[in-house]
Amino acid sequence: MNDKTINSAIESVTDLEKYLVHTGIDIDSVPVPSIKQYFASLIAEGENTIQRLADLARYFYMTDQKELSISICRVKTPSGVLNLQKKIPDEAGPLEEVSPFQITS
Repeated sequence: MNDKTINSAIESVTDLEKYLVHTGIDIDSVPVPSIKQYFASLIAEGENTIQRLADLARYFYMTDQKELSISICRVKTPSGVLNLQKKIPDEAGPLEEVSPFQITS
């Protein structure tokens, strides 16, 4: 990873953590509906990006919140289902299902 990628990941996680603190949720135990609400708020603000999805999917995978990581990996994007299989090991599961939220780039 280069510095730009690392800084993007830190910013994505920091932004999520600020949102969660505001809603009273601990970043170490985020329920799936809360992450969907977070993405819905990003979409409403025009702030959702594929990079943010990738950053957060990696973060949740690395912090052993695999259900959230898998949920993010199942997001349908304009170019198809978000495919992070090269970046997240196969244990993340298949990417057959899609999430109901929309993505903007």
